[in-house]
Amino acid sequence: MNQEIRVFLASLRSTGCRAEVVIFSAESGREDLLEVATTFDAQMLPYDASALSASHGPANLHRFTLFRRYLEDAGLDDPPFSQVLLCDIRDVFFQQDPFAALAVQSGIGVAIEPVHLPIGQCDVHLRWLSAECPAYAREGMGALLADRPRSCAGTTIGTRGGIHTYCAVLLQPDLSSKAEASCGC
Repeated sequence: MNQEIRVFLASLRSTGCRAEVVIFSAESGREDLLEVATTFDAQMLPYDASALSASHGPANLHRFTLFRRYLEDAGLDDPPFSQVLLCDIRDVFFQQDPFAALAVQSGIGVAIEPVHLPIGQCDVHLRWLSAECPAYAREGMGALLADRPRSCAGTTIGTRGGIHTYCAVLLQPDLSSKAEASCGC
């Protein structure tokens, strides 16, 4: 994880991007991670992944609770920033400042994964639709969605309000309870 964070932050800062960077980490107290965050002017926020998983499902779901709470705590009426990038760390590096290059003025922008690899050919997505969610496996979701393109919830950019709304929609009780019930979370 240390190397992944280092590549992510070093590449972001090398573009000239001075954005506030917040990294949510379930690995609190790791001096190596704190050192990397400090070196690249990022903030590491620890959280209890077990507790959040118990109440809001696995990381690919509960991360939106972290994002929403952070935005609310930062202030929605008079925010310190106008654009937000939600981004996985482990597989992202930057060649340009994402805020300058994408500059979303309203709503959100999402990343579509390469079309040559649809859901049915992606081991990660198939695992999410089977081993990590037995109800989806019983329903045959992998086969139903096999030819569909993949959209990456791990890379979403938008206005502060657009991202907050996006997180709120993903966390709506009817959506979350269905996902939790079907995934046995």
